[in-house]
Amino acid sequence: MTGQPYEENDAVDLLIIGAGQAGCAAAQRASELGLKTAIVEQRLAGPGGAFVHEDGLPFGVLWSFAKRWRDSQIAEGDSGGEAAAGRSVDLSTIHLSDVVAKSSEANRQSLLRQGEVRFYEGRGYLSSTGSAVVLHPETGDELHGIDARNILVTTGSIAVPRDGFEPDGRALLMGMDLLFLAELPDSLVILGEGRRACNMALLFAQLGSRVTVLSDSPRLLPEADAAVSDFVERELDALGCRLLLDESFAGAEVVDASGEVVVTTGNGEEIFSLCAADCGERHPASRRLGLKKLNVQLSPDDGGVTVDRNLQTHTPHIFAAGSVLGGGVPPEQARLEGVFVAEHVAGIKAALPPDHFPGGSMALAAWVGLSEEEARNRAAEVGIGYASFDENLAAVLEEDTTGFVKVIADRGTGEILGVHVAGSSANEIVGAATLAMRFEYTVSDLARMGALIPSRMEALEAAAAAVGTRRRSG
Repeated sequence: MTGQPYEENDAVDLLIIGAGQAGCAAAQRASELGLKTAIVEQRLAGPGGAFVHEDGLPFGVLWSFAKRWRDSQIAEGDSGGEAAAGRSVDLSTIHLSDVVAKSSEANRQSLLRQGEVRFYEGRGYLSSTGSAVVLHPETGDELHGIDARNILVTTGSIAVPRDGFEPDGRALLMGMDLLFLAELPDSLVILGEGRRACNMALLFAQLGSRVTVLSDSPRLLPEADAAVSDFVERELDALGCRLLLDESFAGAEVVDASGEVVVTTGNGEEIFSLCAADCGERHPASRRLGLKKLNVQLSPDDGGVTVDRNLQTHTPHIFAAGSVLGGGVPPEQARLEGVFVAEHVAGIKAALPPDHFPGGSMALAAWVGLSEEEARNRAAEVGIGYASFDENLAAVLEEDTTGFVKVIADRGTGEILGVHVAGSSANEIVGAATLAMRFEYTVSDLARMGALIPSRMEALEAAAAAVGTRRRSG
């Protein structure tokens, strides 16, 4: 069922503030259910959210470019690494801005093809529980007024610089600003841990920058299984990265005479580079929306919106979904939450799926569910199965055998507790594992899923079959 186009002054059934992953998914589902829907987005580049504009698509394109560039250097007899550093690599040659613009326009056109979805450009501000205004993102002038029976806030999250780091837009940058540099920096210090820091370190090390990663965490991927984090750290080490882990950050400044950046660690060491980027914290983008005056409760820690099991705030008819709730919600979960709210508003009673969502999306790794450490704290009998890609026919034929699949299960019940993949096609394999976990497959079911031959999915079967042996197949 689809709704009918409506007049400009009609009240909408669902007003969505923020056209990220949750917002776009909610708008599309609401339109399918016949709800009069409007969506407001202030990001000048258009819909898609941080996943499109900061994490997902740009990094994927840049990573592909970096791999091709490095392979071409090796083919010409260059060893890569430091030998490539200092060369002028025009990062704009991959047309990143064009790719992002095309993705945003595709998202927008997908919404506008549904005649009952109206798209507004500007900053949404809730003036009451049943209305909002659209403000000019720079001047604050009121552009539109919208009456709404229900409001969904999906404004995502924003990067927050750490104490002692003052971005200047030139040498001291927030992480994703690195993607818009015109030339490759000879040396670079990345502050932080997690997949954003790893993605940037892998990318620029692949291109030939001398990269140092400074983190106060003992592991570079603390949110991932230790085996995956160790794998990524080894890959970075092989690319010549210097990893300063379990080391605090004291400050960063630009030396006026040379233009160099000096990053000071907690133990007083000074690191000199041409550029430094903070890839650290993100906080929910819940400010300047008018939420407090409508008694919408926000977390005192990070400003995340507080909701109940239906993703409804304490204020009736105002919902929230995605990263604005806090906690770094993955895009897959954000989309499901957006669909859930649209269906709830339409009167469809459903429950959010269990929390089986991929925890990481990067070039070399992906994972879903519990880490081995978390699993051992939860289950009495934990079985671990490994499968190395060096025994996988598809990987051998592709001449890319780096990495592994690790399956964690409860040996007593057969429940799949977690799947962790390092290497090529990690996202696709984890996607299949997520589906299996969502539909409550046992580890025995997973071992007999009938993967195509040859395919990397066979490694998932092999790892599931090996659960309980504690023996690496390779």
